[in-house]
Amino acid sequence: MNVCTLLLDQWISPVVTGDRPPPISHFTLKPVTNNTAVIFGGFTDNGVSNKLYMISFTKTSVDILEVPNPGGSVQWPKERWGHSSVLITTSSGPHLLVVGGDPAYDVWLLDINKRKWKELINLPDTVTRRYWYSLSVWSVTPTTNWIIEFGGGVSYKDTAVIELRYTSDNDWSTSVILLDQYQDQLRRRILSDWENLGLSKEVQLLRGHLQEREREFYEEQLLREIKEKEQIRQDRDKEQQQLLQEKATLSQQLDDATSLLEQAEKDKSTVELEYYEKLKAKVAEILGEKTQVEEKQQIITEDYEKLKLNVADMEEQYLKEKQIIIDDSQNLISEKDKVIAKLTSQVEEQSQNEKQIITDLKEKELYIAKLVKERQERVLKQPIKETSSIGLQFNYLIPSMDKLDCLSDVQVAERKLFLIQGDKPQLMNWENYGLRIGVQKESLLSSETVEAAVVALVGGQFQFPPNTVLVSAVYAVSLSKPLLKRLILEIQHCIDLTGRPGLSRHLKFAIAPVSTPSLPHHFSLVEGGEFKADSWYGSNST
Repeated sequence: MNVCTLLLDQWISPVVTGDRPPPISHFTLKPVTNNTAVIFGGFTDNGVSNKLYMISFTKTSVDILEVPNPGGSVQWPKERWGHSSVLITTSSGPHLLVVGGDPAYDVWLLDINKRKWKELINLPDTVTRRYWYSLSVWSVTPTTNWIIEFGGGVSYKDTAVIELRYTSDNDWSTSVILLDQYQDQLRRRILSDWENLGLSKEVQLLRGHLQEREREFYEEQLLREIKEKEQIRQDRDKEQQQLLQEKATLSQQLDDATSLLEQAEKDKSTVELEYYEKLKAKVAEILGEKTQVEEKQQIITEDYEKLKLNVADMEEQYLKEKQIIIDDSQNLISEKDKVIAKLTSQVEEQSQNEKQIITDLKEKELYIAKLVKERQERVLKQPIKETSSIGLQFNYLIPSMDKLDCLSDVQVAERKLFLIQGDKPQLMNWENYGLRIGVQKESLLSSETVEAAVVALVGGQFQFPPNTVLVSAVYAVSLSKPLLKRLILEIQHCIDLTGRPGLSRHLKFAIAPVSTPSLPHHFSLVEGGEFKADSWYGSNST
Protein backbone atom coordinates (compact mmCIF):
# COMPACT_ATOMS: atom_id res chain seq x y z
CA MET A 1 0.00 0.00 0.00
CA ASN A 2 1.20 3.53 -0.85
CA VAL A 3 -0.26 6.82 0.41
CA CYS A 4 0.29 10.31 -1.05
CA THR A 5 0.68 13.14 1.52
CA LEU A 6 -0.75 16.15 -0.32
CA LEU A 7 0.64 18.56 2.26
CA LEU A 8 4.20 17.48 1.49
CA ASP A 9 3.64 16.42 -2.13
CA GLN A 10 5.24 13.03 -1.56
CA TRP A 11 4.36 9.32 -1.53
CA ILE A 12 5.01 7.14 1.52
CA SER A 13 4.69 3.42 2.25
CA PRO A 14 2.93 3.36 5.64
CA VAL A 15 2.98 0.64 8.28
CA VAL A 16 -0.19 -1.45 7.87
CA THR A 17 -1.78 -2.98 10.97
CA GLY A 18 -5.02 -4.80 11.71
CA ASP A 19 -7.02 -6.93 9.26
CA ARG A 20 -4.99 -6.60 6.06
CA PRO A 21 -7.22 -7.60 3.06
CA PRO A 22 -5.90 -10.00 0.40
CA PRO A 23 -4.79 -8.69 -3.02
CA ILE A 24 -7.96 -7.11 -4.42
CA SER A 25 -9.21 -5.14 -7.45
CA HIS A 26 -12.45 -3.53 -8.76
CA PHE A 27 -13.47 -2.41 -5.23
CA THR A 28 -14.74 0.98 -3.95
CA LEU A 29 -12.85 3.19 -1.47
CA LYS A 30 -14.68 6.23 -0.09
CA PRO A 31 -13.38 8.77 2.47
CA VAL A 32 -15.66 9.36 5.49
CA THR A 33 -13.62 11.96 7.46
CA ASN A 34 -10.16 13.50 7.10
CA ASN A 35 -8.51 10.34 8.49
CA THR A 36 -11.05 7.52 7.89
CA ALA A 37 -12.38 5.68 4.85
CA VAL A 38 -14.45 2.60 3.99
CA ILE A 39 -13.74 -0.26 1.49
CA PHE A 40 -16.41 -2.61 0.10
CA GLY A 41 -16.53 -5.51 -2.40
CA GLY A 42 -14.03 -6.27 -5.18
CA PHE A 43 -12.35 -9.24 -6.85
CA THR A 44 -9.69 -11.40 -5.10
CA ASP A 45 -7.79 -14.60 -5.91
CA ASN A 46 -10.62 -16.48 -4.14
CA GLY A 47 -13.34 -14.86 -6.27
CA VAL A 48 -15.85 -12.05 -5.75
CA SER A 49 -15.95 -10.41 -2.29
CA ASN A 50 -18.61 -8.70 -0.14
CA LYS A 51 -16.31 -7.83 2.76
CA LEU A 52 -16.46 -4.41 4.49
CA TYR A 53 -13.33 -2.71 5.90
CA MET A 54 -12.98 0.50 7.97
CA ILE A 55 -9.63 2.29 7.55
CA SER A 56 -7.96 4.81 9.88
CA PHE A 57 -5.00 6.91 8.67
CA THR A 58 -2.13 8.56 10.52
CA LYS A 59 0.98 10.25 9.12
CA THR A 60 2.99 7.05 8.94
CA SER A 61 0.58 4.15 9.48
CA VAL A 62 -2.75 2.68 8.35
CA ASP A 63 -4.99 0.58 10.60
CA ILE A 64 -7.60 -1.67 8.90
CA LEU A 65 -10.61 -3.19 10.68
CA GLU A 66 -12.82 -5.79 8.98
CA VAL A 67 -16.54 -5.41 9.89
CA PRO A 68 -17.79 -9.01 10.33
CA ASN A 69 -20.91 -10.30 8.56
CA PRO A 70 -23.14 -11.59 11.37
CA GLY A 71 -25.18 -13.73 8.94
CA GLY A 72 -28.56 -15.14 9.77
CA SER A 73 -31.49 -12.73 9.40
CA VAL A 74 -29.22 -9.65 9.41
CA GLN A 75 -29.25 -7.93 6.02
CA TRP A 76 -25.92 -7.96 4.16
CA PRO A 77 -25.29 -7.33 0.45
CA LYS A 78 -24.07 -10.13 -1.86
CA GLU A 79 -20.57 -10.36 -3.39
CA ARG A 80 -19.87 -7.98 -6.29
CA TRP A 81 -17.17 -6.23 -8.31
CA GLY A 82 -17.16 -3.34 -10.80
CA HIS A 83 -19.77 -1.48 -8.69
CA SER A 84 -19.79 2.20 -7.60
CA SER A 85 -20.51 3.94 -4.32
CA VAL A 86 -20.97 7.49 -2.93
CA LEU A 87 -20.97 9.01 0.56
CA ILE A 88 -24.24 10.63 1.74
CA THR A 89 -24.21 12.87 4.83
CA THR A 90 -27.42 13.53 6.78
CA SER A 91 -28.39 14.65 10.28
CA SER A 92 -28.27 11.01 11.36
CA GLY A 93 -24.66 10.59 10.26
CA PRO A 94 -22.69 9.43 7.18
CA HIS A 95 -24.09 6.69 4.93
CA LEU A 96 -22.49 4.69 2.08
CA LEU A 97 -24.68 4.05 -0.99
CA VAL A 98 -23.65 1.01 -3.14
CA VAL A 99 -25.30 0.57 -6.57
CA GLY A 100 -25.07 -2.35 -9.03
CA GLY A 101 -21.95 -4.38 -9.79
CA ASP A 102 -21.48 -7.86 -11.17
CA PRO A 103 -23.18 -10.26 -10.48
CA ALA A 104 -25.39 -8.58 -7.83
CA TYR A 105 -27.67 -6.00 -9.51
CA ASP A 106 -29.24 -4.21 -6.51
CA VAL A 107 -28.90 -1.07 -4.29
CA TRP A 108 -27.78 -1.00 -0.61
CA LEU A 109 -27.34 1.78 1.98
CA LEU A 110 -24.88 1.42 4.90
CA ASP A 111 -25.24 3.41 8.14
CA ILE A 112 -21.52 3.83 8.79
CA ASN A 113 -21.88 4.75 12.48
CA LYS A 114 -24.22 1.83 13.27
CA ARG A 115 -22.62 -0.44 10.62
CA LYS A 116 -26.02 -1.68 9.45
CA TRP A 117 -27.09 -2.37 5.88
CA LYS A 118 -30.47 -1.61 4.33
CA GLU A 119 -31.57 -2.74 0.84
CA LEU A 120 -33.34 -0.11 -1.28
CA ILE A 121 -35.94 -1.77 -3.48
CA ASN A 122 -38.35 -0.78 -6.26
CA LEU A 123 -35.61 0.61 -8.52
CA PRO A 124 -35.62 -0.29 -12.26
CA ASP A 125 -32.97 -2.36 -14.10
CA THR A 126 -31.74 0.80 -15.86
CA VAL A 127 -30.37 1.81 -12.44
CA THR A 128 -29.28 -1.47 -10.86
CA ARG A 129 -28.03 -3.61 -13.78
CA ARG A 130 -24.76 -1.72 -14.38
CA TYR A 131 -21.07 -2.19 -13.73
CA TRP A 132 -17.93 -0.15 -14.59
CA TYR A 133 -19.88 3.11 -14.55
CA SER A 134 -19.66 6.52 -12.82
CA LEU A 135 -21.78 7.57 -9.80
CA SER A 136 -22.05 11.08 -8.28
CA VAL A 137 -24.15 12.60 -5.50
CA TRP A 138 -25.82 16.05 -5.38
CA SER A 139 -27.12 17.28 -2.04
CA VAL A 140 -30.26 19.12 -3.14
CA THR A 141 -31.50 19.87 0.42
CA PRO A 142 -30.43 18.62 3.88
CA THR A 143 -32.90 15.71 3.51
CA THR A 144 -32.81 15.09 -0.27
CA ASN A 145 -29.93 13.77 -2.39
CA TRP A 146 -29.90 13.12 -6.10
CA ILE A 147 -27.69 10.24 -7.28
CA ILE A 148 -26.50 10.72 -10.90
CA GLU A 149 -25.53 7.55 -12.80
CA PHE A 150 -23.81 7.43 -16.23
CA GLY A 151 -22.35 4.85 -18.62
CA GLY A 152 -21.44 1.25 -17.82
CA GLY A 153 -20.34 -2.08 -19.28
CA VAL A 154 -23.85 -3.24 -20.27
CA SER A 155 -26.64 -2.05 -22.57
CA TYR A 156 -27.90 0.48 -19.99
CA LYS A 157 -25.51 3.42 -20.50
CA ASP A 158 -27.80 6.48 -20.50
CA THR A 159 -27.85 8.99 -17.65
CA ALA A 160 -30.15 8.02 -14.75
CA VAL A 161 -31.08 10.18 -11.72
CA ILE A 162 -32.15 8.55 -8.43
CA GLU A 163 -33.78 10.63 -5.69
CA LEU A 164 -32.88 9.47 -2.15
CA ARG A 165 -34.86 11.18 0.69
CA TYR A 166 -34.39 10.90 4.44
CA THR A 167 -37.95 10.96 5.85
CA SER A 168 -39.21 12.33 9.15
CA ASP A 169 -39.65 8.82 10.60
CA ASN A 170 -35.88 8.13 10.18
CA ASP A 171 -36.38 6.05 7.06
CA TRP A 172 -35.39 6.35 3.40
CA SER A 173 -37.45 6.60 0.24
CA THR A 174 -36.27 6.24 -3.38
CA SER A 175 -37.60 7.29 -6.78
CA VAL A 176 -36.34 7.83 -10.33
CA ILE A 177 -36.26 11.39 -11.78
CA LEU A 178 -36.94 11.53 -15.53
CA LEU A 179 -34.44 13.65 -17.40
CA ASP A 180 -37.11 15.80 -19.08
CA GLN A 181 -38.67 16.56 -15.67
CA TYR A 182 -35.66 17.11 -13.44
CA GLN A 183 -35.89 20.97 -13.43
CA ASP A 184 -39.53 20.99 -12.28
CA GLN A 185 -38.83 18.23 -9.77
CA LEU A 186 -35.79 20.12 -8.45
CA ARG A 187 -37.78 23.33 -7.92
CA ARG A 188 -40.61 21.53 -6.17
CA ARG A 189 -38.30 19.52 -3.96
CA ILE A 190 -36.37 22.59 -2.77
CA LEU A 191 -39.54 24.55 -1.94
CA SER A 192 -41.18 21.59 -0.23
CA ASP A 193 -38.18 20.63 1.93
CA TRP A 194 -37.48 24.20 3.04
CA GLU A 195 -41.14 24.78 3.97
CA ASN A 196 -41.11 21.62 6.08
CA LEU A 197 -37.93 22.63 7.85
CA GLY A 198 -39.25 26.11 8.72
CA LEU A 199 -37.46 29.45 8.89
CA SER A 200 -35.63 28.81 12.16
CA LYS A 201 -34.36 25.57 10.82
CA GLU A 202 -33.28 27.36 7.66
CA VAL A 203 -31.35 29.95 9.64
CA GLN A 204 -29.74 27.22 11.72
CA LEU A 205 -28.71 25.33 8.63
CA LEU A 206 -27.35 28.46 6.98
CA ARG A 207 -25.39 29.24 10.12
CA GLY A 208 -24.05 25.73 10.14
CA HIS A 209 -23.04 26.01 6.49
CA LEU A 210 -21.29 29.31 7.16
CA GLN A 211 -19.45 27.86 10.15
CA GLU A 212 -18.43 24.85 8.06
CA ARG A 213 -17.17 27.12 5.27
CA GLU A 214 -15.29 29.28 7.79
CA ARG A 215 -13.75 26.18 9.39
CA GLU A 216 -12.71 24.88 5.98
CA PHE A 217 -11.19 28.28 5.10
CA TYR A 218 -9.11 28.38 8.29
CA GLU A 219 -8.09 24.79 7.83
CA GLU A 220 -6.89 25.51 4.28
CA GLN A 221 -5.03 28.62 5.49
CA LEU A 222 -3.46 26.64 8.33
CA LEU A 223 -2.41 23.88 5.91
CA ARG A 224 -0.79 26.45 3.61
CA GLU A 225 1.10 28.01 6.53
CA ILE A 226 2.24 24.59 7.75
CA LYS A 227 3.39 23.71 4.25
CA GLU A 228 5.27 27.01 3.87
CA LYS A 229 6.92 26.59 7.29
CA GLU A 230 7.86 23.02 6.41
CA GLN A 231 9.43 24.24 3.16
CA ILE A 232 11.35 26.97 5.02
CA ARG A 233 12.53 24.42 7.58
CA GLN A 234 13.72 22.10 4.82
CA ASP A 235 15.56 24.96 3.10
CA ARG A 236 17.24 25.93 6.39
CA ASP A 237 18.20 22.34 7.11
CA LYS A 238 19.71 22.10 3.63
CA GLU A 239 21.71 25.32 4.13
CA GLN A 240 22.84 24.13 7.57
CA GLN A 241 24.01 20.82 6.09
CA GLN A 242 25.98 22.70 3.43
CA LEU A 243 27.59 24.94 6.08
CA LEU A 244 28.49 21.96 8.26
CA GLN A 245 29.99 20.21 5.25
CA GLU A 246 32.04 23.29 4.33
CA LYS A 247 33.16 23.63 7.97
CA ALA A 248 34.24 20.01 8.08
CA THR A 249 36.16 20.48 4.81
CA LEU A 250 37.98 23.57 6.14
CA SER A 251 38.79 21.77 9.40
CA GLN A 252 40.26 18.83 7.52
CA GLN A 253 42.35 21.16 5.34
CA LEU A 254 43.62 22.95 8.49
CA ASP A 255 44.54 19.64 10.15
CA ASP A 256 46.37 18.51 7.00
CA ALA A 257 48.36 21.75 6.84
CA THR A 258 49.31 21.45 10.55
CA SER A 259 50.44 17.86 10.08
CA LEU A 260 52.59 18.85 7.10
CA LEU A 261 54.33 21.59 9.14
CA GLU A 262 55.03 19.26 12.06
CA GLN A 263 56.33 16.57 9.72
CA ALA A 264 58.63 19.08 7.99
CA GLU A 265 60.20 20.11 11.33
CA LYS A 266 60.66 16.49 12.34
CA ASP A 267 62.19 15.54 8.98
CA LYS A 268 64.68 18.39 9.17
CA SER A 269 66.17 17.12 12.45
CA THR A 270 66.29 13.44 11.49
CA VAL A 271 67.64 13.49 7.91
CA GLU A 272 71.26 12.71 8.89
CA LEU A 273 70.23 9.99 11.36
CA GLU A 274 68.04 8.33 8.79
CA TYR A 275 70.88 8.41 6.20
CA TYR A 276 73.25 6.70 8.66
CA GLU A 277 70.70 4.06 9.52
CA LYS A 278 70.00 3.41 5.82
CA LEU A 279 73.75 3.03 5.09
CA LYS A 280 74.15 0.64 8.01
CA ALA A 281 71.17 -1.40 6.86
CA LYS A 282 72.57 -1.53 3.30
CA VAL A 283 75.95 -2.93 4.55
CA ALA A 284 74.14 -5.57 6.61
CA GLU A 285 72.06 -6.47 3.57
CA ILE A 286 75.16 -6.91 1.38
CA LEU A 287 76.83 -9.13 3.98
CA GLY A 288 73.69 -11.23 4.22
CA GLU A 289 73.55 -11.64 0.43
CA LYS A 290 77.21 -12.70 0.40
CA THR A 291 76.50 -15.40 2.96
CA GLN A 292 73.53 -16.61 0.92
CA VAL A 293 75.66 -16.80 -2.25
CA GLU A 294 78.32 -18.88 -0.48
CA GLU A 295 75.68 -21.26 0.86
CA LYS A 296 74.11 -21.62 -2.60
CA GLN A 297 77.56 -22.31 -4.12
CA GLN A 298 78.14 -25.13 -1.61
CA ILE A 299 74.74 -26.62 -2.43
CA ILE A 300 75.45 -26.43 -6.18
CA THR A 301 78.79 -28.25 -5.72
CA GLU A 302 77.13 -31.08 -3.79
CA ASP A 303 74.33 -31.35 -6.40
CA TYR A 304 76.95 -31.53 -9.19
CA GLU A 305 78.67 -34.51 -7.58
CA LYS A 306 75.36 -36.30 -7.16
CA LEU A 307 74.47 -35.53 -10.78
CA LYS A 308 77.76 -37.06 -12.04
CA LEU A 309 76.96 -40.30 -10.20
CA ASN A 310 73.43 -40.35 -11.65
CA VAL A 311 74.75 -39.77 -15.20
CA ALA A 312 77.14 -42.72 -14.87
CA ASP A 313 74.31 -44.98 -13.69
CA MET A 314 72.06 -43.79 -16.54
CA GLU A 315 74.77 -44.46 -19.15
CA GLU A 316 75.15 -48.03 -17.92
CA GLN A 317 71.37 -48.57 -17.99
CA TYR A 318 71.18 -47.04 -21.49
CA LEU A 319 73.77 -49.47 -22.86
CA LYS A 320 71.87 -52.45 -21.46
CA GLU A 321 68.55 -51.26 -22.95
CA LYS A 322 70.21 -50.51 -26.29
CA GLN A 323 71.48 -54.09 -26.56
CA ILE A 324 67.97 -55.41 -25.81
CA ILE A 325 66.48 -53.17 -28.53
CA ILE A 326 69.11 -54.37 -31.08
CA ASP A 327 68.26 -58.01 -30.34
CA ASP A 328 64.51 -57.31 -30.70
CA SER A 329 65.08 -55.46 -34.00
CA GLN A 330 66.96 -58.41 -35.49
CA ASN A 331 64.12 -60.74 -34.54
CA LEU A 332 61.55 -58.36 -36.12
CA ILE A 333 63.61 -58.15 -39.35
CA SER A 334 63.64 -61.92 -39.62
CA GLU A 335 59.86 -62.12 -39.14
CA LYS A 336 59.34 -59.27 -41.63
CA ASP A 337 61.34 -61.10 -44.34
CA LYS A 338 59.10 -64.14 -43.91
CA VAL A 339 55.91 -62.02 -44.19
CA ILE A 340 57.24 -60.19 -47.29
CA ALA A 341 58.03 -63.49 -49.02
CA LYS A 342 54.50 -64.76 -48.31
CA LEU A 343 52.83 -61.52 -49.53
CA THR A 344 54.99 -61.55 -52.70
CA SER A 345 53.80 -65.03 -53.52
CA GLN A 346 50.13 -63.97 -53.01
CA VAL A 347 50.58 -60.85 -55.20
CA GLU A 348 52.06 -62.88 -58.04
CA GLU A 349 49.15 -65.32 -57.87
CA GLN A 350 46.59 -62.46 -57.88
CA SER A 351 48.39 -60.83 -60.83
CA GLN A 352 48.04 -64.02 -62.86
CA ASN A 353 44.31 -64.13 -62.03
CA GLU A 354 43.82 -60.50 -63.10
CA LYS A 355 45.64 -61.10 -66.42
CA GLN A 356 43.27 -64.00 -67.13
CA ILE A 357 40.21 -61.80 -66.31
CA ILE A 358 41.48 -59.03 -68.64
CA THR A 359 41.98 -61.57 -71.44
CA ASP A 360 38.41 -62.87 -70.98
CA LEU A 361 37.02 -59.30 -71.00
CA LYS A 362 38.87 -58.39 -74.22
CA GLU A 363 37.50 -61.51 -75.93
CA LYS A 364 33.98 -60.62 -74.75
CA GLU A 365 34.34 -57.03 -76.02
CA LEU A 366 35.46 -58.27 -79.44
CA TYR A 367 32.46 -60.57 -79.60
CA ILE A 368 30.06 -57.74 -78.67
CA ALA A 369 31.61 -55.41 -81.29
CA LYS A 370 31.25 -58.11 -83.94
CA LEU A 371 27.64 -58.71 -82.96
CA VAL A 372 26.81 -54.98 -83.11
CA LYS A 373 28.47 -54.62 -86.51
CA GLU A 374 26.49 -57.55 -87.96
CA ARG A 375 23.23 -56.12 -86.63
CA GLN A 376 23.92 -52.67 -88.08
CA GLU A 377 24.83 -54.10 -91.51
CA ARG A 378 21.66 -56.18 -91.57
CA VAL A 379 19.49 -53.19 -90.60
CA LEU A 380 21.04 -50.89 -93.21
CA LYS A 381 20.28 -53.43 -96.00
CA GLN A 382 16.51 -53.26 -95.34
CA PRO A 383 14.58 -50.80 -97.63
CA ILE A 384 12.09 -48.29 -96.14
CA LYS A 385 9.57 -46.26 -98.13
CA GLU A 386 9.36 -42.46 -97.82
CA THR A 387 6.26 -40.49 -96.69
CA SER A 388 5.54 -36.82 -95.92
CA SER A 389 4.00 -36.72 -92.40
CA ILE A 390 5.60 -36.39 -88.95
CA GLY A 391 4.45 -37.88 -85.59
CA LEU A 392 5.46 -38.75 -81.99
CA GLN A 393 5.59 -42.47 -81.09
CA PHE A 394 6.61 -44.74 -78.18
CA ASN A 395 6.83 -48.35 -79.52
CA TYR A 396 5.55 -51.42 -77.67
CA LEU A 397 8.47 -53.63 -76.60
CA ILE A 398 9.45 -56.00 -79.46
CA PRO A 399 12.33 -58.51 -79.69
CA SER A 400 14.98 -56.82 -81.91
CA MET A 401 15.87 -54.44 -84.75
CA ASP A 402 14.54 -57.02 -87.23
CA LYS A 403 11.04 -56.36 -85.96
CA LEU A 404 11.26 -52.75 -87.25
CA ASP A 405 11.21 -54.07 -90.83
CA CYS A 406 7.41 -53.84 -90.72
CA LEU A 407 7.61 -50.01 -90.80
CA SER A 408 6.33 -48.88 -94.20
CA ASP A 409 5.84 -45.52 -95.90
CA VAL A 410 8.19 -43.76 -93.45
CA GLN A 411 11.28 -41.58 -93.90
CA VAL A 412 14.25 -42.58 -91.73
CA ALA A 413 16.69 -39.95 -90.45
CA GLU A 414 19.08 -42.27 -88.55
CA ARG A 415 19.33 -45.70 -86.90
CA LYS A 416 21.05 -46.47 -83.57
CA LEU A 417 21.75 -49.72 -81.68
CA PHE A 418 22.47 -49.69 -77.89
CA LEU A 419 23.51 -52.55 -75.56
CA ILE A 420 22.02 -52.84 -72.06
CA GLN A 421 24.27 -54.92 -69.76
CA GLY A 422 23.86 -56.09 -66.16
CA ASP A 423 21.58 -54.93 -63.32
CA LYS A 424 23.00 -51.41 -62.85
CA PRO A 425 21.17 -48.21 -63.93
CA GLN A 426 22.25 -46.84 -67.35
CA LEU A 427 21.60 -43.74 -69.47
CA MET A 428 21.83 -43.90 -73.30
CA ASN A 429 22.13 -40.45 -74.93
CA TRP A 430 21.30 -39.76 -78.59
CA GLU A 431 21.61 -35.98 -78.24
CA ASN A 432 21.95 -35.36 -82.02
CA TYR A 433 18.33 -36.53 -82.46
CA GLY A 434 16.92 -35.26 -79.13
CA LEU A 435 16.48 -38.62 -77.38
CA ARG A 436 17.60 -40.03 -74.01
CA ILE A 437 16.80 -43.56 -72.79
CA GLY A 438 17.12 -44.36 -69.08
CA VAL A 439 17.38 -47.94 -67.77
CA GLN A 440 16.36 -48.42 -64.13
CA LYS A 441 18.35 -50.45 -61.61
CA GLU A 442 17.73 -54.23 -61.66
CA SER A 443 15.96 -54.10 -65.03
CA LEU A 444 18.13 -57.13 -66.02
CA LEU A 445 20.03 -59.83 -64.23
CA SER A 446 23.71 -59.11 -63.67
CA SER A 447 24.72 -61.66 -66.36
CA GLU A 448 22.21 -60.62 -69.07
CA THR A 449 22.66 -58.36 -72.15
CA VAL A 450 19.78 -56.86 -74.21
CA GLU A 451 19.90 -54.95 -77.52
CA ALA A 452 17.92 -51.68 -77.86
CA ALA A 453 17.23 -50.63 -81.48
CA VAL A 454 16.10 -47.00 -82.11
CA VAL A 455 15.05 -45.39 -85.43
CA ALA A 456 14.55 -41.60 -85.78
CA LEU A 457 11.69 -40.89 -88.25
CA VAL A 458 11.12 -37.57 -90.02
CA GLY A 459 8.11 -38.56 -92.14
CA GLY A 460 5.42 -41.20 -92.62
CA GLN A 461 1.70 -41.90 -92.72
CA PHE A 462 0.83 -40.89 -89.14
CA GLN A 463 -2.59 -39.93 -87.76
CA PHE A 464 -2.69 -38.04 -84.42
CA PRO A 465 -5.63 -37.27 -82.07
CA PRO A 466 -7.88 -34.34 -83.10
CA ASN A 467 -6.89 -30.80 -82.10
CA THR A 468 -3.23 -31.75 -81.57
CA VAL A 469 0.01 -30.53 -83.19
CA LEU A 470 3.29 -32.45 -83.44
CA VAL A 471 6.13 -30.59 -81.61
CA SER A 472 8.95 -33.20 -81.72
CA ALA A 473 10.49 -35.99 -83.80
CA VAL A 474 9.02 -39.52 -84.05
CA TYR A 475 10.96 -42.55 -82.78
CA ALA A 476 10.56 -46.31 -83.16
CA VAL A 477 12.07 -48.29 -80.25
CA SER A 478 12.43 -52.09 -79.89
CA LEU A 479 14.21 -54.46 -77.50
CA SER A 480 15.59 -57.91 -78.21
CA LYS A 481 14.19 -59.08 -74.87
CA PRO A 482 11.64 -57.57 -72.41
CA LEU A 483 13.07 -55.81 -69.34
CA LEU A 484 11.97 -56.33 -65.73
CA LYS A 485 11.24 -52.56 -65.31
CA ARG A 486 9.99 -49.79 -67.62
CA LEU A 487 12.29 -47.67 -69.77
CA ILE A 488 12.39 -43.93 -69.04
CA LEU A 489 12.25 -41.99 -72.35
CA GLU A 490 13.15 -38.28 -72.57
CA ILE A 491 12.24 -36.54 -75.88
CA GLN A 492 13.22 -33.01 -76.90
CA HIS A 493 10.34 -30.68 -77.94
CA CYS A 494 10.27 -27.18 -79.49
CA ILE A 495 8.04 -25.33 -76.97
CA ASP A 496 9.75 -22.67 -74.81
CA LEU A 497 8.32 -23.04 -71.27
CA THR A 498 10.60 -20.41 -69.71
CA GLY A 499 8.44 -18.10 -67.56
CA ARG A 500 5.30 -19.91 -68.81
CA PRO A 501 5.00 -23.08 -66.69
CA GLY A 502 1.24 -23.18 -67.35
CA LEU A 503 1.85 -24.27 -70.97
CA SER A 504 3.19 -27.64 -69.74
CA ARG A 505 -0.36 -28.92 -69.12
CA HIS A 506 -0.99 -28.76 -72.91
CA LEU A 507 1.96 -31.08 -73.72
CA LYS A 508 1.20 -34.85 -74.03
CA PHE A 509 2.94 -38.01 -75.19
CA ALA A 510 1.37 -40.18 -77.96
CA ILE A 511 2.02 -43.84 -78.82
CA ALA A 512 1.16 -46.19 -81.70
CA PRO A 513 1.98 -49.89 -82.33
CA VAL A 514 4.66 -50.54 -84.96
CA SER A 515 2.86 -53.50 -86.52
CA THR A 516 -0.43 -52.33 -88.05
CA PRO A 517 -2.61 -54.22 -90.61
CA SER A 518 -3.17 -51.04 -92.62
CA LEU A 519 -1.86 -47.50 -92.81
CA PRO A 520 -1.82 -44.88 -91.42
CA HIS A 521 -0.31 -45.43 -87.95
CA HIS A 522 -2.93 -44.28 -85.41
CA PHE A 523 -1.48 -42.53 -82.35
CA SER A 524 -3.27 -42.27 -78.96
CA LEU A 525 -2.43 -39.99 -75.99
CA VAL A 526 -0.51 -41.43 -73.01
CA GLU A 527 -1.37 -40.46 -69.41
CA GLY A 528 1.40 -38.99 -67.25
CA GLY A 529 4.59 -37.36 -68.39
CA GLU A 530 6.62 -34.50 -66.91
CA PHE A 531 7.58 -31.21 -68.67
CA LYS A 532 9.83 -28.89 -66.62
CA ALA A 533 9.89 -25.12 -67.22
CA ASP A 534 13.72 -25.02 -67.22
CA SER A 535 14.19 -27.85 -69.76
CA TRP A 536 13.42 -28.54 -73.43
CA TYR A 537 12.89 -32.26 -72.67
CA GLY A 538 9.76 -34.12 -71.53
CA SER A 539 9.99 -37.50 -69.80
CA ASN A 540 7.74 -40.56 -69.43
CA SER A 541 8.13 -44.26 -68.67
CA THR A 542 7.05 -47.05 -71.02
